[in-house]
Amino acid sequence: MSDLSSSDPNPEVLDHLGDIYWRLNRHDDAKVQWRKALDNRPETPRRQQLMAKVAHGLTTPAPAHRALPQVNLPQAPAERGNT
Repeated sequence: MSDLSSSDPNPEVLDHLGDIYWRLNRHDDAKVQWRKALDNRPETPRRQQLMAKVAHGLTTPAPAHRALPQVNLPQAPAERGNT
């Protein structure tokens, strides 16, 4: 994967951004991002998926919402070397 830059957008990032917009019911914005991804020479499998998304949108259901896990962190490290 190449580095991200504004002069050479990353098709994978644009693809995922389109997915997010679609799930937020911003379908026109999603298709704009997917088209931008296509314009930036994605690899063949992603190109085929993007073409299908532009034509039909996302056709699979959204993932189920899951509760966030509980995480317990210590107040502070016991010693500097424990960080």
